[in-house]
This record gives sequence, C-alpha cells and structure tokens, in this order.
Amino acid sequence: YAVIGRYILPKKIFSEIKCPICKGQTIEDSFVPISKQIRGIIRKMLAEGKSDDEIKKYLVKIFGDNIISE
Repeated sequence: YAVIGRYILPKKIFSEIKCPICKGQTIEDSFVPISKQIRGIIRKMLAEGKSDDEIKKYLVKIFGDNIISE
C-alpha cells in the first residue's frame, strides 16, 4: 500500500479481494455497499499495523475462502 499524507491507499490488497456479491469483480472495481465496507475494514486494519496476510485471514473467517482472488 502507499501512504500519501494521512491517507492509506491499499491498492494491491483491494485487487486481491473479491466482492462477495459481484461476479468476477474485486473490491477495487466494485462500488456496492459491501465492497465499500470491506475497503473500510482493510484501511482500518492497515492503520492498526496489520499485514496483508492478517487481513486476508480475517476476511476469510467472515466470508470464506472464495473472498480471495486468485
């Protein structure tokens, strides 16, 4: 991710997480409410110092293995 000023731009991980309701879209490209919420969770966890791996494990616990884009 990149930090510009006080904004965290986690582009890489956004492109690795699928939207749970959109077919074939990642949360980077999706603008449905659940994708926005997941992006917010990721930003918060990054601000807390969590790694991409920790974030992915957390999201898998909530949404299942299919949340990770391959």
